[in-house]
Amino acid sequence: MPDWLYYILALCIHELFHYIAGKLFFKQGMTIGLTVGGFRAEWKGLQPEKSRQCVIYAMGPIGNFAAALVISLIPVSDAVQKKLIYSNIFIGLFNLIPLCPMDGGNILLIILYDFLGLDRTYEIMKRIGLRVRLMLIAAGLVMCVVENNPSLLIAIAFIPDMKSIKRTVKSLNLNALIHRRERILKRGSYPVRHILVFKELLLGEVLS
Repeated sequence: MPDWLYYILALCIHELFHYIAGKLFFKQGMTIGLTVGGFRAEWKGLQPEKSRQCVIYAMGPIGNFAAALVISLIPVSDAVQKKLIYSNIFIGLFNLIPLCPMDGGNILLIILYDFLGLDRTYEIMKRIGLRVRLMLIAAGLVMCVVENNPSLLIAIAFIPDMKSIKRTVKSLNLNALIHRRERILKRGSYPVRHILVFKELLLGEVLS
């Protein structure tokens, strides 16, 4: 079997665990789509709460590591076993990279957003994204020269550009506002943390 098929199998395991976690922790579930860079799981309708998103994101890499552990216990040929274990560990670790839209990047983005807000989160994720890309390119070149393995460079080529970070942060902000509105409607009230007093300000300016 060609080596790339092992990675496809590991990707299927990864997305399967995302899908199962989405069904367990989010009543609307998820859809699995096929993109140029491989499979991609997306929310159905409104995104779940941020804590549930983190759990669902984490389940993909956890699924790969669990699969690698199970495969190591199955009596198959050494060559096949090593390739299956390596591909699952590679996909699991690669998705933990703190770079959007990887699982690690999405989890870091949610944590930063909770503490720092929209604008600061975007700036930090943009700086992290640039540095991580440069490190990955360097590591990919080393793998290509030393091991004759271009898999990391190929994977980097399919990672979306910096614009995806801004879209993800805005989507997270919109989702937080929608959930806050739902909580207000459900409770009938909501605790106020800050009071701002403006002098001679039009109602339209306040709403905007």
